[in-house]
Amino acid sequence: MSNLPVRTTSGLSQSQSVKVLFIAGSGRSGSTLLGQILGGIDGFFCAGELSDFWDRYVLENRLCACGEVFRSCKVWSRIIKEGAVDTTSAYAKRAATLRAQIGLTQHLPLILAPPTRALMRGRLARYMSVLWSLYDGIRAGTGARVVVDSSKFPSYGWVLGQIPGIELFVVHLVRDPRGVAFSWLRGRPPHPMPGRVEVPRFGPVASSIRWLLRNAATEALWGGDPLHYVLVRYEDFITDPEGALSRILKLLDEASSALPMTENHRVHLGDNHIVWGNRTRFQRGDTELQLDAEWQERIKKPHRAIVEAMTWPLMKRYGYSLRETHRFG
Repeated sequence: MSNLPVRTTSGLSQSQSVKVLFIAGSGRSGSTLLGQILGGIDGFFCAGELSDFWDRYVLENRLCACGEVFRSCKVWSRIIKEGAVDTTSAYAKRAATLRAQIGLTQHLPLILAPPTRALMRGRLARYMSVLWSLYDGIRAGTGARVVVDSSKFPSYGWVLGQIPGIELFVVHLVRDPRGVAFSWLRGRPPHPMPGRVEVPRFGPVASSIRWLLRNAATEALWGGDPLHYVLVRYEDFITDPEGALSRILKLLDEASSALPMTENHRVHLGDNHIVWGNRTRFQRGDTELQLDAEWQERIKKPHRAIVEAMTWPLMKRYGYSLRETHRFG
């Protein structure tokens, strides 16, 4: 990676710094929907899962939620120009490789242990430079005060927090692990729009391990910093979206007078430019928020038993009962 240039972030003014709201936690927890709603607030821009920027966005040129492929999207073209982001294939491949070497779940033990955490920081200079050009470009190209990133990987979020020009805030989005496991198992019909990829399916053991690792690591990294961290349960977000959003905006010290909520528990989903994330990114207009609780009736008993046996300590910590599955709040 020696031929990736280092772009300094020293000497930044307050107006040049980037406020990033990072949605952390396990997959299938509603992060894309939360990101969309936050992106509808004035001064916010939801960029989707930017940990996959160099492969899904740049190299694979996937479909943006605006209907254009990434390289034809006017907003992303402006971001790339403003940030002087190198999107050549050779550069993107090197950047994607560097991300794979540093920002994935398997590196959590190195990040969580203080001695090896310092070692990891020493390897970050070029990757931090690569990421800084992207996030600074989003700030400049969109005029956003807050960039919302729904990548979820705690290790990737930790890397973002090491960049001097980024002020990182973390929303720890947690969902009942039984609902997460059922979502990974049930699969989905093919999406009619082009640019989709086949989403992997995980069994109850694999999904439980991912749920445990992601949530425990997120809390270990940021849970002790109430000025930059807030825990939001998916179930509470759906049943009381205004309350959840207000807590997030308070964390960011942002005004909460213009939430994109309408009457009858509905939210207005406007245009967005998410390239990689759940298919809900294509939804538009007034949308009713409905709790995805299908798992409560359809999850197989052996699968449920496995998930509960593996995750019950954290389930209890986050307020999920082994018996009461229909009441949240």
